Amino acid sequence: MESHNGLASAPKAVFALCCLIVVGTTLKFDASGAEPIQMLLAVVAATVALLLAAVIVELRYEDLQGMKAIRWAVCSTFVTLALIGSARPLLHISFSQSVPVLDRLGNRLQRGEKFSVPVRVGSFMVVGAELRNGEHPMLHLSSDASGSTSFVRSTGVPGNAWSHIRLSPDWLLFSED
Repeated sequence: MESHNGLASAPKAVFALCCLIVVGTTLKFDASGAEPIQMLLAVVAATVALLLAAVIVELRYEDLQGMKAIRWAVCSTFVTLALIGSARPLLHISFSQSVPVLDRLGNRLQRGEKFSVPVRVGSFMVVGAELRNGEHPMLHLSSDASGSTSFVRSTGVPGNAWSHIRLSPDWLLFSED
């Protein structure tokens, strides 16, 4: 019986490690400026994966105390992921550390100066830049045929945004379709 309990502790440890990896990956995803819908999908996908893993472990090992621990791990990981997805803490921290460089690049755009891209700004990679409506510096984090995700220095929402996050009185993260 003791070997069974010993075997049951290994899946718990692996499962706990998986929970930490999922939370860490979600935090990295958040810090990179992922769009809100991408964050929601990441939280849902991670929770479903953890629930499936918990069911598989539960079917394989019948250690009730271990299963309670795994259920609590799934619940606490879900709550953590939901908080990350809704509050976006690392996005705000990464952004606040990048504001001086974003301001310099925005000022250069407004003066009509060019700069080469891609350029790293903190944890973000700026892949393009433009002056929207002749006055709003727009620093693209991603750009493709379906739209772009950009930092925009503006007090309003310039353009056709399907989502935006106000990061400061001057800057917002803008997703365009």
